[in-house]
Amino acid sequence: MSMFTIPKRSWPGFESWLSALLASVAVFELLALLAWRMEDGRVFDFTTAIITIPAGALLFVVTASFLWGVLTKTAFQDALGWSARLLPFFWAVPLIDLIRTFGSGIVIGPPQLSGVQVLQLIGTAGLLPVNSGISIGIRLGIFAGVLGIAVVTWAMTRSVWKTIVTGVVMSSVVIKSLLTLSLLAIWRMPFRADGWMALPFEVPRRAINEMSKGYWWDQLYQRFPTAIDGQAEIALRLVESATIVTALGLFLVAAYLVFQKARWSILHHVYRAWTTFDVGLYVGFGLIAVFSQGGLRPLGSGGSTCLLAGLLFLLLLIFLRFSMVLRRDLAQLEADERGQVNQPIVRGELSLESAKAYAKTGEWFALVAAWALGWPVFASVLVILACSYMTRHKFWSQQSHAVTIFRALGAGAIALLTVFVLSQDATVSELAIAVIIVAALHRFFIEWLWVPRLRKGVGSKG
Repeated sequence: MSMFTIPKRSWPGFESWLSALLASVAVFELLALLAWRMEDGRVFDFTTAIITIPAGALLFVVTASFLWGVLTKTAFQDALGWSARLLPFFWAVPLIDLIRTFGSGIVIGPPQLSGVQVLQLIGTAGLLPVNSGISIGIRLGIFAGVLGIAVVTWAMTRSVWKTIVTGVVMSSVVIKSLLTLSLLAIWRMPFRADGWMALPFEVPRRAINEMSKGYWWDQLYQRFPTAIDGQAEIALRLVESATIVTALGLFLVAAYLVFQKARWSILHHVYRAWTTFDVGLYVGFGLIAVFSQGGLRPLGSGGSTCLLAGLLFLLLLIFLRFSMVLRRDLAQLEADERGQVNQPIVRGELSLESAKAYAKTGEWFALVAAWALGWPVFASVLVILACSYMTRHKFWSQQSHAVTIFRALGAGAIALLTVFVLSQDATVSELAIAVIIVAALHRFFIEWLWVPRLRKGVGSKG
């Protein structure tokens, strides 16, 4: 019998849990503003404050909860609630640096380490090498966090290998989140010895060379309006935020696949419908527009950061679709229950609380991912979510013509979203406008002609 158990009362509900977590992050950021400065003396930029640090905290909590759930057979929600309670302990990280500098704070910059030094950091949970460029407070915080989570695993399982796995995974996730600059220096050629033995001054040169070919470089100031300083520094911070958000999305997908019962049945319901095919069709319209327009570079031809952007874009679409279907099912739940519609909530495979939590998670992840991909992408996702909301609103849902218009606008926004991501530009070309119109007309055709016939023939199945 385990000497340590995670109490089931730890899970207060999704909204309360997220509010508590973000409150802890807000206090951390306030202390960090007092303790740390960038190399040019400025405080953190806007994207770091609202995306990178909160997403990093979520990644830490989700990773720890995932490991506890898998290795200790603890319910994932209980592990989430308990791990979120650990976050206030990390307020000590900026406090250590603030106190030891007598309140004046310290200047921090991106660590410039070779591949061997990165492995040393992971193996020692941030303690070595001493000249890593990471402040004492941050290194001690990483070590304490990794050690604490590993100790909890040991107390619950008394298993050496599970404890080691927990420590290595947590250390890898946290260290790699901090070392975007160093990872970019060896990302392109991970098996070449010179990347692993690179001198500190070689690391930023190789990283900039890699970023200059990628997604967060071209049209930077047009696509990211919060960018106010050097292009290399901005690109590095954006790649870091995108890396953390992508890792968070992958861990959330893994947590769903591991812990959600009837997961394949729910996924089949979400992605089997013709509307999922339509989403892919609108993405295809955008893809055709990008490849047809002269001078636009398709995503994927610009190196590893473009591949990262492509993966993040795919996750955005997956989470967006998942959220929209569950929102629709929740809005139509009473009618679906009366008609015994074959959908997961009616079948009892998905609880109301879980459906609401998944829907909110999908929406927030889509917005955060869109921000990391640029303000035109973010604006497009806002339009998609707004149109989806208005189709479910009681006032508009009773007016079929209005619902059709909103769905057509949403279809056009999906096509435009694709153009913005794949073209790596903020310009709306004539071809892009044509693609939007084609997507909208297709949606009009579906809503006015195909859907009424389908309902008359086989009835509405959601």
